[in-house]
Amino acid sequence: MPRTVYSKQIAAVLKMPVFGVKDLTGRGVPPAYARQRLHLMSVSERIARIERGKYTASGDAVLVASHVTQPCYLSLWSALSFRGLTDQIPFSVQVVTSRKRFARRLSFVGSEIRFYYVRPGMMFGYEQVPYGEGHRIPMAKAEKTIIDAIYLNGVPSEDLDKAVNSADEALLTEYSKLTGNRRVIAAVKELLKC
Repeated sequence: MPRTVYSKQIAAVLKMPVFGVKDLTGRGVPPAYARQRLHLMSVSERIARIERGKYTASGDAVLVASHVTQPCYLSLWSALSFRGLTDQIPFSVQVVTSRKRFARRLSFVGSEIRFYYVRPGMMFGYEQVPYGEGHRIPMAKAEKTIIDAIYLNGVPSEDLDKAVNSADEALLTEYSKLTGNRRVIAAVKELLKC
């Protein structure tokens, strides 16, 4: 009987990129039933377990990576590739977050998702971009991708040429000052001289 009573709530949650028990209980599904249904759907491979308490019905690593933790945004090689600012193919989906995570790497559908921690003051310079069918994902602007690459040592400076050439120099300089990091400010000045 509950299967038919809560089928609309379950169908609505399955459309979300990442969901858990709280998403079902927020729609009126009893917690014990929500846990049991998610577990059974995971065992039957109707949904995939990403990590403890988080599931998805999607097979898209980029969509899942951008929703598995909050706040977060895609950056580094992932953002450069998405924006057409590199010829390199990223070996993982790279996510920047201000939330400390136990697992800094996840394996999902044959793809690696890597999380990079930054202090909360570094969570700026990203936007929601359209992705897939009706979804939006948070992604660093070109200027913030350059800042993250320097700050996190995530991309060699010689691979940033295309991004620097397409960047708004005033915004790049402003972002470097927002970091309050002398190394980043000096590196941006050096990149803009070239």
